[in-house]
Amino acid sequence: MNDSNEQQGPIAVYGATGYTGRLIAAELDRAGVEFRLAGRSQEKLDRLAGDLDGPVEVFAVSLDDQRGLRELLADCSAVIACAGPFHLYGEPVMSAAVDTATHYLDTTGEQPFMRLAWEKYDRPAREAGVAVIPGMGFDYVPGDMIAA
Repeated sequence: MNDSNEQQGPIAVYGATGYTGRLIAAELDRAGVEFRLAGRSQEKLDRLAGDLDGPVEVFAVSLDDQRGLRELLADCSAVIACAGPFHLYGEPVMSAAVDTATHYLDTTGEQPFMRLAWEKYDRPAREAGVAVIPGMGFDYVPGDMIAA
């Protein structure tokens, strides 16, 4: 894992046109970091990109397109997955992230999906030198911080 504090590639926001994805995209834009918008609808992604201040790359990639997902993430430092429900839509992005050694986090609150992340992707993620962090939503982070 790279210990540098400098960003080593764009942050992808998959599911960027949903409510949470739009909030994340706006915050990344405000912070001035390099990021890209991703999801299924080119039209919605283009509209969101037009609402942001800075130039941003847009990638319309279906969740059943593993090659496209890997191409999306190949040079990214991290992906923030916002497309739920995660038990239906989450695993393709997580799998592509681990395959491309891209740090992964998502906004799920679905405990079975979080268990899947641990049981199926913990070892491959460690071997790839990346973090897989499900449950980075409001429901879990405060408790995790207090416990730490």
